[in-house]
Amino acid sequence: MQRRVPRVLAPATAVTLLLLLVGCVESRPDEWRGSIDTLQNGVVLVHNPSTGAWDSASAWRLVEDLRIGAVEGTGPDVLGNVIALEVDAEGRIFVLESQAKEIRVFGRDGVFVRSFGREGAGPGEFKSGFGMAWDPEGRLWVADAGNARYAAFDTAGQYITQRRRPASFHRVPFPGGFDRAGGLYDTGLDASSGEETMIRLAPEPESIDTFPLTEDEGERFEIPQRVSVVVPFGASLVWRFDPRGYLWHGMNDSYRIVQQRMGGDTVRFIEREYTPIPVTAAERTEAIERLEWFTRQGGTIEPSRIPGEKPAFRNITVDDAGYLWVRLPTREGEQGSVFDVFDPEGRYLGSVRSDVTLPLYQPLLIRRDLLYAVVTDELDVPHVVRMKIEGRL
Repeated sequence: MQRRVPRVLAPATAVTLLLLLVGCVESRPDEWRGSIDTLQNGVVLVHNPSTGAWDSASAWRLVEDLRIGAVEGTGPDVLGNVIALEVDAEGRIFVLESQAKEIRVFGRDGVFVRSFGREGAGPGEFKSGFGMAWDPEGRLWVADAGNARYAAFDTAGQYITQRRRPASFHRVPFPGGFDRAGGLYDTGLDASSGEETMIRLAPEPESIDTFPLTEDEGERFEIPQRVSVVVPFGASLVWRFDPRGYLWHGMNDSYRIVQQRMGGDTVRFIEREYTPIPVTAAERTEAIERLEWFTRQGGTIEPSRIPGEKPAFRNITVDDAGYLWVRLPTREGEQGSVFDVFDPEGRYLGSVRSDVTLPLYQPLLIRRDLLYAVVTDELDVPHVVRMKIEGRL
């Protein structure tokens, strides 16, 4: 089975780079047992063993300390479809409610403060808001696909200004944000090739830069010219924008993550030794049953193409201090969510477990020692949860 090569890799291949190793610098802290190698072209290779630097005393722990969302009623804490989250410097939580077409603000204690925005095309109104991000000046920008624009608000919810959104394509959750120079990143499609790109709108409205991403979506079952579906448990490219001006990415059939300057050179490789989690017979059967809609349309499922092992990781989150949180697959019947945590240099610290199962494709924010996410209960009612990262200094 041949795998396509993602276009986001640096000009030199990983194999070539590994042949250029020069010297090995032992890293710190002393509890860490990995190595940091510098290549001749300046790229850094961080090799991590299967165990991290934390011990039982120093490991971080996730403990839920706030939950917003009511099962019934008509109040602002009854949530319909939370499509984006943000948090300001005061700890207030901004919730973009796509059903109500408004942003609801809750205090650090979870008490409702205010709402702003409404459905429409006028200033400060939304049609299809799908993301939020703070710029360096402290303004909250809302990406609105329906109105093809970005609208800016202050922390009190007062409309300030807007900019045209040049792309028709959009991803949920919002994969972009602002860099430290005030550039706004989003995704779109290249007009000539139709391939997905990263777009940067400079602080000056007329300046737009584009950066190619990858078209590699992993292995798929296909009905030619009609529809395709991802092969269950198959490898795929995972990527994440970093506001410091980087793109993190990796094919998850192995545990290697690449740090790359946006549209430029590779900075570092981070790899970790790990034991793959097997796909059980029950999981394979369940995955095939979920694709019944595909076979009803004439698609063919080839069980031999379904891997016997789960991907090395599922997604990547970058927190506001530059730490990587790498979401891991779980074993059959295992509850909750597990993340590997790496420091900004790529050293593996250890794993963090949440007793609450956090969805893969919903907003996830990590601000200082707090994690924010959207979860659904057994009645499929959404809630915003905040978790304290105990042990983080």
